[in-house]
Amino acid sequence: MKIDEFFMSSKIRREDGAIFSWENDNKPGYIYQEIIGYFIKLCSWKYYITKDEKFITLAKKSADYLSLNISNGGAAYRNDIEYVFDSAMCLSGLMSLAKIGKIESNHEETAKRLIKFITELLREKKVCLKEGVSYTDDTRWSLSYGSLLIKCVIGLYEYYEFNNAKQYKRMAESLARELIGLTFKEDHFTINGKKGWVYTHPHCYATEGLIFLHKKGYEEFQEKIEKSAEWLAKNQNKDGSLFNWYYHDVVPEKQGDATAQAARIWLLVDRERFRRNIEESLKFLRTLQSEEGGLFYNTGSQDRNAWVSMFASQAFYWYENEPQEAWII
Repeated sequence: MKIDEFFMSSKIRREDGAIFSWENDNKPGYIYQEIIGYFIKLCSWKYYITKDEKFITLAKKSADYLSLNISNGGAAYRNDIEYVFDSAMCLSGLMSLAKIGKIESNHEETAKRLIKFITELLREKKVCLKEGVSYTDDTRWSLSYGSLLIKCVIGLYEYYEFNNAKQYKRMAESLARELIGLTFKEDHFTINGKKGWVYTHPHCYATEGLIFLHKKGYEEFQEKIEKSAEWLAKNQNKDGSLFNWYYHDVVPEKQGDATAQAARIWLLVDRERFRRNIEESLKFLRTLQSEEGGLFYNTGSQDRNAWVSMFASQAFYWYENEPQEAWII
């Protein structure tokens, strides 16, 4: 798959395992630890389905890089801000190595540090630390104690499965239930409990977290998952794309990440019911693909984006094969 070649040979991946946010010669990206977590999971999944050892080599390099470069407080960070969400995505990446029996002692130690940071802040209902002070910002989706955090249940539950520490299972359950109560409105997730805005990217994050738990036996989340998938279908544009914002007074853009996430959600929920939506979304994603294989961030962007490309790689593969809830990136 040409998207995968993008990660094998492009400037998006550094030899030491670092992954950049995007590739653009005119506007270089930055090393993004959250996306390193996604990359570890991508490579672990690729090994799971192919048994090709090159993916283990890549995953371990990135896990080693992560282990050496998280903050002193045990968190993934950007611009000196330490994030719960980013840390949970890194934790899930490391737990993916555990799923295939390839985790090493330094990665286990890093996972311990990450889980400690994540749980301490979540108990305070905070999402990040800046200069040692925990805080949230309800006007910004990424800094909200809101719907995006539902995806953190994946890493929490995987850590429970890894060491049978049931407190992390209980935290995953309670976090999902609490944030559904705060942010789920009829058929969609708002960014938090105080703003009615929908940013489609975290709406999908929340749905992905619930899909993961549903597969673990939590039937209580099925109705919310179904409604969320229907909301995405209802709001899909004629060209197959999803906008970034809804119910907010901003100029919307046709977004690669949200569209690829929607395709995966539809594949996981009911590929026959949502077949047209899936096929139209994949058509749109093909319009974003660059000659190098990676996908641009959105319509008009020249950033060959790491996470859009990862989500799309999984969506295209799942369309041709069976989707796998346990491996959602």
